[in-house]
Amino acid sequence: MSDKSNMFWSVYKKLESDVVDLSYYIHFSDETSENGHNQIWTFSNKIADLLIAISIQIESLFLELYKIEFKCSSDSIGAAIKQIDKKWNLSDKQVKIISPNMYFTDTHGLGNEFAPMGYIPSDENDYYVAYCSVKHNRINKLHKANINTLIRALAALFILNIYYSFKEIQIDQISDYNYTLNSNVFMVKFSINKCSSNDILFVEEDADYLKKVSEFSEGIPDFESEEFLRYQDETPEPKRYTIKINKQEKL
Repeated sequence: MSDKSNMFWSVYKKLESDVVDLSYYIHFSDETSENGHNQIWTFSNKIADLLIAISIQIESLFLELYKIEFKCSSDSIGAAIKQIDKKWNLSDKQVKIISPNMYFTDTHGLGNEFAPMGYIPSDENDYYVAYCSVKHNRINKLHKANINTLIRALAALFILNIYYSFKEIQIDQISDYNYTLNSNVFMVKFSINKCSSNDILFVEEDADYLKKVSEFSEGIPDFESEEFLRYQDETPEPKRYTIKINKQEKL
């Protein structure tokens, strides 16, 4: 990671930690109580503060991604969001909640893989409208800062950090890679040897792997020769899989 990507990721991890800490004080679930209240709509000033802090980072990353992709600055945050989503189809990208302290069924879409940026504008899942509403009119719009919009905003920030900092990597086994990318809340959706619009990462097997391994083995000098150590240092052993980020454009 570059210094900038380290900065964005470290801020994400702090915000994620704050959300996890909050889940020990407010029950994070979509259970419905006897009086008909669903816990997912629980709101508070603390959630509002976190939603605003997370959304500010979302805006910053969209602007950075726009600058990198289009080699210029965006006229507005709205234009940046629209163009980056169009470029990489971010509204389809899915994650799954893995935190042991968050208890969601799929009643409101958080119990399985979900696309945090795939909301209908101004609906109950639109964390960005919730952020703007709370930022400009907290007294009357505080209810929009609820568990649902908080989780979706955090998931969006997680995805944007991956698109900003991910570097292609080669591995020996599919299980060698941590698909949470060290998040304590989310895991990315990925596929093997194919790529759907919902995938954030995809794992591609090298079709020539066995041939490359054979050539590598045949080229190894005698163990007792002076060339052996130099060969080890200068000739990387072939890896079977390459993990790539999904940047397929929206059709």
